[in-house]
Amino acid sequence: KGAKRADFLRTLVMWAVGGVHIDADYVVCDSLEFLVDTPGVISFPVMPEPTYEVNGCAMSAPPHHRLFEIALETFIDQGASITTTKNLYAAGPRIMANITDQ
Repeated sequence: KGAKRADFLRTLVMWAVGGVHIDADYVVCDSLEFLVDTPGVISFPVMPEPTYEVNGCAMSAPPHHRLFEIALETFIDQGASITTTKNLYAAGPRIMANITDQ
């Protein structure tokens, strides 16, 4: 429940105010320059094959970026089923990967 709530709120905050988000438990092993190297562009790590999941541990975006708007619409369109759907598909990495593919 907590992870699903966090994924939803992260998406809402990134849409509303933008900025850079990094999870508190994220261990940085290389430069995070990719998060801010192109202003106005959304950036996040994508997991390698076979999942291609969008990793929400680090991301950046300007306020009101269309991708986060689509994500919020997708989450809301799930209706009450979002409460019983596994987080990977409700608000987590797999559904975000599907949204980025649109």
